Amino acid sequence: MILYFGNILSSTGNNPSFIELLVPKLKTLYSVVSASNKQNKVLRMLDMVAVLFQYRLKAKVVLIDTYSYQGFYYAWIIGTLCRLLHKPYIPIIRGGDFINRIKKSSGLTKSFLQYAAHVVAPSEYMYSALKTKGIEVLFIPNFIEIDNYNFKMRPTMYPRLFWLRSFHTIYNPELAIKIVELLKADYPDVILTMAGPDKDGSLERCRELVKAKSLEQYITFTGKLTKQQIREVAENHSIFINTTTIDNHPVSVIEAMALGLVVVSTNVGGVPYLVRDNEDGKLVNSDDANAFVVAIESILQDTQLANQFQANARAKVEQYDWSIVKEKWVSLLNIYFTK
Repeated sequence: MILYFGNILSSTGNNPSFIELLVPKLKTLYSVVSASNKQNKVLRMLDMVAVLFQYRLKAKVVLIDTYSYQGFYYAWIIGTLCRLLHKPYIPIIRGGDFINRIKKSSGLTKSFLQYAAHVVAPSEYMYSALKTKGIEVLFIPNFIEIDNYNFKMRPTMYPRLFWLRSFHTIYNPELAIKIVELLKADYPDVILTMAGPDKDGSLERCRELVKAKSLEQYITFTGKLTKQQIREVAENHSIFINTTTIDNHPVSVIEAMALGLVVVSTNVGGVPYLVRDNEDGKLVNSDDANAFVVAIESILQDTQLANQFQANARAKVEQYDWSIVKEKWVSLLNIYFTK
């Protein structure tokens, strides 16, 4: 049996976290028990601990989604308990700011990683960063099911922008609104669709900003979307903008590349390992609305270049299909089922 701990909160209005995508796949190969879906942080921690003790005798290995901020302490507590119970645990480093976590609490974080049976990084960025810290790590990327993403080559590029993330300060959604404000001077037909649930009040701040700048006719808020709805919305858009200030290996960007949206993103964290500037998308400095506008205009004005980005991006993300990524997980997990 595999125990897998992370945030299973999509039923409470959040975007599905990666544990919710990976567990169903692993269940086709192994017996898996996961936790927790408790929204209250204290109850979530208690639920994780209870599940660990309930299945401690059956569990062969424990997977732990590991984040950069408060979520790190969930992982640290479970990892510490695993050590006491002599259960091998594998942190999966989800937090895009995890290297700063190591700097801020070096002893605590490094001991957590060093006692782990293995450490998994879902991005080349995190893999490289951890290796430079002397930490042994495996690269197993986030995945999609590529057959579910119909690639659409856009023979004409329109100023139709798609933003998809949770509304949270670290993803800088207000920047997307500033981009539209600048673009509409030369592209009065610009539209922006912003999709995702609210995390910290940013959604309401964005609504207020749109109203204050009289941009209601240009910007639509959809709320949280299902995977099918994301694909349907993307069909009528040309460019995906990723305004985040911190990132690791964002599935939203992978999905956009698979669907044929041209990605313009901030050059932060793991994004430049996923999107190569001027090869399969455009990268700009963080929090720079003017740079976004220049990049977007270059795409709108050069369809041949945009189509090249689309083709290159699709070819890249086909390597993240579950049929390929699955073999990496099987190779790792089977170590614990052959002992």
